[in-house]
Amino acid sequence: MLKKPTYEELEQRVTDRKEAEEALRGSEDVYRSLVESSEDSIYLVDKNCNYIFMNQNHLFRFGLPINEILGRNYIDFHSEEATKEFVGKIDQVIESGKSLSYEYRSEKDGRHFIRTLSPVREPAGKINAVTVISKDITERKQAEEFRKLAIQVLELLNQSKERIDVIRDILFLIKESIGIEAVGIRLREGEDFPYYYTDGFERDFVEAERYLCARDHYGEIMRDSQGIPYLECMCGNVICGRTDASLPFFTDKGSFWTNSTTKLLASTTEEDRQARTRNRCHGEGYESVSLIPLRSNGEIIGLLQLNGRRKDMFTLEMIRFFEGIGASIGIALKRKQAEETLQQSQKEHQKLAGKLLTAQETERRRLAREIHDDISQRLAVMAIDAGKLEQQLQKSKTPIPGDLSELKNGLIKLSGDVHSLSYKLHPSIIEDLGLIDAIKSECRSFTKREGIRVNVKHEIKRYRMPNDLAICIYRVVQEGLRNIAKHSQATEASVSLVERGETLQLSIKDNGIGFDIKKTKKKAGLGLASIKERVHIIQGDFSIQSQSGEGTVIEILAPLPRHETKPH
Repeated sequence: MLKKPTYEELEQRVTDRKEAEEALRGSEDVYRSLVESSEDSIYLVDKNCNYIFMNQNHLFRFGLPINEILGRNYIDFHSEEATKEFVGKIDQVIESGKSLSYEYRSEKDGRHFIRTLSPVREPAGKINAVTVISKDITERKQAEEFRKLAIQVLELLNQSKERIDVIRDILFLIKESIGIEAVGIRLREGEDFPYYYTDGFERDFVEAERYLCARDHYGEIMRDSQGIPYLECMCGNVICGRTDASLPFFTDKGSFWTNSTTKLLASTTEEDRQARTRNRCHGEGYESVSLIPLRSNGEIIGLLQLNGRRKDMFTLEMIRFFEGIGASIGIALKRKQAEETLQQSQKEHQKLAGKLLTAQETERRRLAREIHDDISQRLAVMAIDAGKLEQQLQKSKTPIPGDLSELKNGLIKLSGDVHSLSYKLHPSIIEDLGLIDAIKSECRSFTKREGIRVNVKHEIKRYRMPNDLAICIYRVVQEGLRNIAKHSQATEASVSLVERGETLQLSIKDNGIGFDIKKTKKKAGLGLASIKERVHIIQGDFSIQSQSGEGTVIEILAPLPRHETKPH
């Protein structure tokens, strides 16, 4: 039989219970104090995802009084897709009885969190709720993403692409990385800074905002007292350096940024904003706007524009990051602009050189025709007349002056030399019989003249080739043989002309003494320079291989037109 507790024992039990309850209340107060003072967002949901409790940090994110939130369901404040994911995680915690953590990005403001879900048990052990602790990792996440973005941007800037392709890829990368709706770059064009490329802006917006120069009612560019064009709006401020770092929407690096164009326009004047603003960004619904100057060697060469429809999309750290990126973009774009200018200059030079060579060949053809049709014919007539005179003197048995024979022979030789000069000026055989026969004829003449045997090999399916290509190849063969005779001390040479698909391959090889290519490059003669220039004009490739004692090989690869001219 159990012993009945004494009065003193009952009194002690009551005292113990009261102390336990006070301790529990104290623990709850401490716990609540810890929860409220935490920098993390902490809240409690039941197994149906209804809000039971939340601390001030999480309540602040809602922007509503707590009595309008508690008791309501998660889906009342989130999208169907986000709710589906959250309910799945809650069910997983309740079923497993274990905590889980995962990374989450807020639909509301795009901030990043690590969510930790932990089961809450009744005294009997049944799980009836889940505690959610959301740790804001946005700054860490942004730092990681910015490092990644910086590397990707620098890689793009170092690629050998056209400037427009590089800018397009960079803007797409920035737009996707920070979740912004619209991006663009302005670059100098004459006296203005029009949009060079945009991504995400409506066409009407781009057309209306393309140019910045203010114009009068006559359409003329308005200028300041120094004759400098006046660039309008906030973009004009940034490009012209009309910024004041003491104002909260400008930085000391000359950037502009705001997380609410609505608030900015309501709280500032045009005088505060340093210029008359068109306000089209705000009119199009863009709340977050930043304008970053692109610099190269201290000069502003353009502007990077970031526009978002949501408020509070930027932080000062983000603007600082893009100012650094803007400097890299500016330097790289300036370099690419210089490269493109050089390439354009080279194209113009190539075009001019082509015209000069064409004019040269035309003049050669004209001179050759005049020499052949006039001077050569007159010399031939004079030689014939001298021969007739010599025959008449022989018939009359009159002594023939020695000078007459010399004159006749001199005329015959001069006529031959003039004919040879005419041929060298413009070998009509190219037009009459084609490139292959012209090369064979040139090689035969070279062998006869220089005593160096030349083997000619050809694998050509086309009977005719474009005239400029044929003349170029012929002149290269001429110059190549001339170099062999002048420098190589060769006893044998070969000329090979092979058609490989849409490419014509010309090789000129000799068994001469060769030379040191590195030394020759420093003081290349007119011969090789002439060959390179001609090949460059037909957009071909030139290469030369040589070593002392091992001869020389010149190779030309020239593009052929796609269509074939059939033999006829």
